[in-house]
Amino acid sequence: PEPPAPVLFDAGAHLANVSFGTGDLDGTLRRVPLWVRHADRLYPTLGLSAALAHLKIDVSTIDVTPTRSVITGADNTPFVVRTHGASFHDPQRGTRMYQVGLHYITWPRGRGWMRQFADESNPRPLSLARLVDIDTTLRSIKSNVASLDTNARALNATYGLGDMTGYDERAAIGEGLKADSPEFARIVAQQKKVWTEIAKGAKELLVTFEGQTDLSEEEQGAKSDLEAAASAVPLAVDQIEKGIRLVQQERFANRERFGGKIVFIGWTATGSLADFVPTSIDPGTPGVLVHAAVANAILTQRALLVGPTWLTLLGAVCVAILGAVATLIGVSMGVVVGLVTLLIAGILWVLVAGSVWDGGVTVITTVPPLLAMALAWLSVIMHRLIVEQRGRKQTEARFRSYVSPDVVDILVNNPDMDTMRPDRRELTIVFSDIAGWTTLSERLGTEGIGTFLRTYLKAMTEALQANRATLDKYIGDGIVAFWGAPIENPDHARDAAKAAIEMMSVLDRMNEEGAFGAAGKVAVRVGLATGEVSVGDFGNPPYKSSYTVIGDAANVAARLEAANRQFGTTILMTERTRSLIGPDLRVRPVGRVVLKGKVEYETLFELIGARTPRGDRTDEWISVTEDAVEAYIGGRLEECLGFLARLREEFGDSVFAEVYRHSIDLLVSSGGPPPGWQGTVVLTEK
Repeated sequence: PEPPAPVLFDAGAHLANVSFGTGDLDGTLRRVPLWVRHADRLYPTLGLSAALAHLKIDVSTIDVTPTRSVITGADNTPFVVRTHGASFHDPQRGTRMYQVGLHYITWPRGRGWMRQFADESNPRPLSLARLVDIDTTLRSIKSNVASLDTNARALNATYGLGDMTGYDERAAIGEGLKADSPEFARIVAQQKKVWTEIAKGAKELLVTFEGQTDLSEEEQGAKSDLEAAASAVPLAVDQIEKGIRLVQQERFANRERFGGKIVFIGWTATGSLADFVPTSIDPGTPGVLVHAAVANAILTQRALLVGPTWLTLLGAVCVAILGAVATLIGVSMGVVVGLVTLLIAGILWVLVAGSVWDGGVTVITTVPPLLAMALAWLSVIMHRLIVEQRGRKQTEARFRSYVSPDVVDILVNNPDMDTMRPDRRELTIVFSDIAGWTTLSERLGTEGIGTFLRTYLKAMTEALQANRATLDKYIGDGIVAFWGAPIENPDHARDAAKAAIEMMSVLDRMNEEGAFGAAGKVAVRVGLATGEVSVGDFGNPPYKSSYTVIGDAANVAARLEAANRQFGTTILMTERTRSLIGPDLRVRPVGRVVLKGKVEYETLFELIGARTPRGDRTDEWISVTEDAVEAYIGGRLEECLGFLARLREEFGDSVFAEVYRHSIDLLVSSGGPPPGWQGTVVLTEK
């Protein structure tokens, strides 16, 4: 046994057992031990101990035998609970600990493990909303009062604001009081008169500064102090009074919520290490709920009992008989007639099972015979369909999360297409990412991130698949997609460019509509690269694999996405992509760039399309950028600096201009462009 921490041990009214045993043969918990024996002493389980404390029953009065536990309440009415035993070996002591417990506990009403206790007189379940951290609120109140005291004394000393008679004495008394005491509230009410006078006096003194523009530094400081006092003091007083009221309201509400009730506190976080146990209602049932269910069964005297042996044997026989009957129905009857006959047989079995139900507290075999009937009939009817559709289902399952439904239909209707085998093709790959994701995720928190990503990824995925994209993977907030596989697409580059433009259009609309809530407006960077890569089902199919691309073009797309941050661009593409998208999609030259980790340069372009980043001057902005890039490549550095100045001053493109200006500074400091100058910009960061 592991006792609790000393601070909990000393504060606890009872010591109780919190283990459940090993469950049934399938590992599922359906019955809970009421007692654990250790060192010749029985310890009650937590649910039993809590129920007995609530009923004011001494645990030593419980009559415990190897087959039952008898609980006698205040009305002297005994409540008998059948017990079962389970033994555990102690490797250190070599002894055995025997447990006896509650058979088939009953669960509170509700759905899944989230079932909640409900008052019999009020069918609405207890619902706990936000719980206010009272201690934090009290500390904030004291902090605000201390800050007001300091400022009040300073304002009085400097400007003679407020009648400070008795102020310091009251402040000293209040400092030693708890913020939730009535005496503290009385002192706050008295001090409020002084604070109000100070704020009022500050406003009156501000009148003397009206119309004056030529103020000395000292006068300007006095004016700032008075303005702060006039606005901040009433606000602080209001927050203090609201805090006091909030503490009073929450303490009253907590008494209403928890007064006279048993409250179980447990760990139900979503992490894999949280306190979960598999039960018959949910494989991830919080352990604290099991203890609550035990207490509920005892308080309501509704502990389910196992039926006699002959009922168990009857259930096993019925499974075999009804399974055979259902098989015969499936073989000899049509689908519609067989289904009706099967439903009639199932209803008859439910009536038979209900007739032997012992007042609602005896567990008998009801579901297995029904499942035997349903599974036997379905296995006969579905056998041929399953065999014939196996290939179609495999293809659908593999590609439904990658491509749009119309592409899936093409694949499943053409089973001869060997689309899963790794192949070498020229594809266009897109890599997108959210700017400032780390800061955004820290600000949103775990639940906020989940809500934001569901909204964002859904919209972006729809935009991609609407343009015939194959979705590769999500990497946090990043999206990887490609065009040209599994179905060959000669327009893969153009479709990728159109998808990237549509992503930006959808993002602009969602930003304007405030679709991302607390995340505010979101900026996204996209990289497009076209090249020959390996595409197919990589991994260990059919157990664990992924339909993905491998190759240099995929790496370049990821680096282009990151390069957007350094150039202040949105959608960067390679020269090969540019040559394939067609002349009608506007682009802006970015130049010859050596990406981080690369040796050869890539000629990059920013995809603009129908967007107008600089309004009516977008075309002029593109033209000036082109002139700057050409001058740089030609080694005309002074001319390039002139164009960069225009980009910065006329179009606000300071990030792009700074990259080239920095590169020019390095060239000038090293004596100008070297022999064989190619006009490259080298990126040293991803």
